[in-house]
Amino acid sequence: MLINLETLWLGSNEFEGEFIINEENFPTSIKTLDLSGNMLTDFLGGWKLTNLETLWLQDNEFVGDVMVDEENFPVSIKKLYLYNNRLTGFFGGKILKNLEQLNLNDNEFVGDFIVNKENFPTSIKWLILDNNKLTSFVGGGILTSLEKLWIDNNEISGALVIRAENFSTSIKEIWLFGNKLTSFEGGGILINLETLLLQDNELNGDLMIIAENFPPSVKDMNLSDNKLTSVEAEPGAVINLSELYVTGNWGTVTIGDELCSHRPDLSISSSASYTCNV
Repeated sequence: MLINLETLWLGSNEFEGEFIINEENFPTSIKTLDLSGNMLTDFLGGWKLTNLETLWLQDNEFVGDVMVDEENFPVSIKKLYLYNNRLTGFFGGKILKNLEQLNLNDNEFVGDFIVNKENFPTSIKWLILDNNKLTSFVGGGILTSLEKLWIDNNEISGALVIRAENFSTSIKEIWLFGNKLTSFEGGGILINLETLLLQDNELNGDLMIIAENFPPSVKDMNLSDNKLTSVEAEPGAVINLSELYVTGNWGTVTIGDELCSHRPDLSISSSASYTCNV
């Protein structure tokens, strides 16, 4: 028995069906277990791996709901990779009280993505949900440790209204590109937000950056590949903004005086033309 084994790479093999952890074959010393790129449909007996911190289960054949329970998933897990399967639900995750990163991207989640205390521990710092078919993100306000939220390339449309019950004020990065958004409202409550990615949506016409919708903490804002004709900010709204991307909008994008006055501290990136009056 490899009693001191900490990392075990078994990815890209031909394991299929149920993957069963038992004491004869897997030492409890394992901290990282890679089972990605196989043909697995279930993970059983994992509670025995009491030191496990990182579990790679992406690129397998998990279908439907993942039921997290104490017999199969040790509470020591910090990073759980489940992307690129065919999952439609994630349940029971509250037992993973040390979980910091959860990858559920590239699955088959549809409609409202609902966060509640039974299924998602408040310890999560990174939540990755891109490339599903989500139309809304609900209940995320309970994730008081959340720093990065990826919900890009989904089917969220219209006005996205940020409310405290759905979006934790702890968020530092939010990825929203590749949806069908027409506006971003109420984001001023995200007082720790530094990166806001809104490119490749349906933002149209004139965009005014105001404190109610865009917190002054934002440093990096991407508005590329929309249908904007101008971008302006109210005084004091962009005191920390250092990168503004407006490439790929319609014609010449007019950048307002308040934004232009922050150059050269503010870099305005565009492969198309834009105008500044100051």
